[in-house]
Amino acid sequence: APEQNTAWGWWEPGHQHAASQEWAEARSAFQSSIGHEVAMLSADSSDVRELVGLTRGGAYHLFQWAGQIFDQGTSALRDGNASAAEQLFRDCISLSPSDARGYLLLALSLDGQDRREEAAVAAQEGSMLEPGFADAHSVLGSLEQNAGRMNEAMAHFQTAIAFDPGSSDATLNLSTIYLLKGMQDSARTVLRRLIDLDPQNQPARQMLREIGGAS
Repeated sequence: APEQNTAWGWWEPGHQHAASQEWAEARSAFQSSIGHEVAMLSADSSDVRELVGLTRGGAYHLFQWAGQIFDQGTSALRDGNASAAEQLFRDCISLSPSDARGYLLLALSLDGQDRREEAAVAAQEGSMLEPGFADAHSVLGSLEQNAGRMNEAMAHFQTAIAFDPGSSDATLNLSTIYLLKGMQDSARTVLRRLIDLDPQNQPARQMLREIGGAS
């Protein structure tokens, strides 16, 4: 704890931890600052009003930092640097532990390093935060697909599409599984449905052309 266990006292440690990229500690310090703010809300002074702005500004900084690090993580993952992406998404989780996206992309980063058990745990954590989040089921489907469990993958992709019929990744991956199982008609159906929703989806159009469904 800082020398002064007050909203003011926790403010500076929050920034110091953030400057050192100690995101979990920064988040804890800002939350402590906000917690002490609550006891002062009934006071009527300009100092308190300024403090309320500062402590809520700390929460906003956390949100901004999480967004910036999330973007860096997605870029690293896109570039094939799964190890760097892993650390960035772990930082995202430290900053914003209630955001399912950090866990889901951490899962993909771990899967890209063949750490499939850890990936499954991260994906499940993300899916429990937002059970109705289509991307959660799409990621779980990708993990099952990479592990060769096609029936389980198919069920997750179907669930993702049920939550979000415009989910491109889930539709393309589900179509791939349908084709592996010889279910060309099913593949054409889901691809056409996606194209109806997203006429500019070129990967879906290309896949549909390749299986003789026109586009």
